[in-house]
Amino acid sequence: MKKLLFFLPVAILLFSVSSCKKIVEQFFSPIDVNMPSFQLVIPPVPVVSPSEVSLGSYTVYFNLDSAIKANTRGVFGVSTISTIKVRQMNLEVLNADQQNNLANFETAGISLASNSNTSQANVAAFTFADVYAISASSQIDGAELKNYFAGNELSFTLTGKNRRPTQKALTILVKTTLSVK
Repeated sequence: MKKLLFFLPVAILLFSVSSCKKIVEQFFSPIDVNMPSFQLVIPPVPVVSPSEVSLGSYTVYFNLDSAIKANTRGVFGVSTISTIKVRQMNLEVLNADQQNNLANFETAGISLASNSNTSQANVAAFTFADVYAISASSQIDGAELKNYFAGNELSFTLTGKNRRPTQKALTILVKTTLSVK
């Protein structure tokens, strides 16, 4: 009888904890979190490369816990997250002209590393038409990134393959929207 009296409250406690987690998952629908935008400067690329090359990188400091609390009126925080994915990335050339714009490139990709996970994760891929363009968007259903956001220092790297040389440095504005659940 004593064993039953001991195990019954433990079983109830375990059931309550697992039930609370299920309740949180049901009410905490995915939210979009806009990361701070940042600028990358791509130096002039005077030759056409046969493959993708690094075009620049940028490190951003981002406190996901604060962003989640701001989007949920303080109800949820980083401890309630089950998944983080990039939902969308946008590129915009701020100083494009007719000879130097996204049409100079065939493809581009963005990868992510952080101070909590240093391996590179591919988070966005872009293919550009050979027509004048200053912006591009990539809708993504990509890799799970939760362990990258355990830290607060995120490093983005832009790679690309050009179809023709660029004559000047291009300033790229990068905007990222995360899907957090």
